[in-house]
Amino acid sequence: MNDRLMQPHFLVSTDLDGTLLDHYSYDWQAAAPSLARLAKLGIPVVINTSKTFEEVVSLQSSMLLTAPFIVENGSALFLPTSQFEQAPDGCESNNGFWRLLIGCERQAVTTALSKIRQDQHWQFEGFSDMSVARVIELTGLTESDAQQALNRRFSEPLVWHDTDANFVDFVKQLEALQFRVIKGGRFVHVLGQTDKGKAIDRCRRYLQHFYSTELNLIALGDSPNDIDMLNIADIAVLINSPTHDYPALPNAVGEVYQTQGLGPVGWHEAITKFIP
Repeated sequence: MNDRLMQPHFLVSTDLDGTLLDHYSYDWQAAAPSLARLAKLGIPVVINTSKTFEEVVSLQSSMLLTAPFIVENGSALFLPTSQFEQAPDGCESNNGFWRLLIGCERQAVTTALSKIRQDQHWQFEGFSDMSVARVIELTGLTESDAQQALNRRFSEPLVWHDTDANFVDFVKQLEALQFRVIKGGRFVHVLGQTDKGKAIDRCRRYLQHFYSTELNLIALGDSPNDIDMLNIADIAVLINSPTHDYPALPNAVGEVYQTQGLGPVGWHEAITKFIP
């Protein structure tokens, strides 16, 4: 990443759960050959996920990734200071990374949710209500991974236990308060006025300046919370899921490709197709 002589012509933005990670096992080894090849070509692989900072740092280490990454559905962009010595505009230093806040702090979200629950008595269960054991029950994560998942900084995932009609009103109330409600693969996510598309656009503009070259965006995802990212991609890859249909992309600006393989198998399939 710090070798400017390697000027990539692609930028890969990828979701994790159900995309680069298997929906059930969270394994990514089927995509390992493509990850190694992208690294050899100097093509940045930007994780763009609903997961937390701690979860992504751990995964980046195991995958040998050094690119910037985006957490909590576009809420914040992190760039490693080892690769990018100068802080981009608006960034602050954070544990070896430059952090650009795009959404809002979690406290603002949980305060709004607490008031809505008190006023409306709607039934929902947020991460701030959950124990580690409950997160394990809902996700199948290990205990250490579940603890990392609970360390939210910018958003609140929740499980909706009320009626569909009340959910529509729930979304309207939060949007009136300038929050966004996004459906992911397992949870509903409440966050600031951002999304994966806004965040990867900021990241791409910075990297294009850094490399002094245009970057074609390949985005890979499987869920509704990936749509904003997929819509702006030059190549939008819809990863086949064992639990739901491909999300619809009527507003995509680039080529759309649906994988046959599931999760990381489909991820490897798509990278092999578009970066021969």
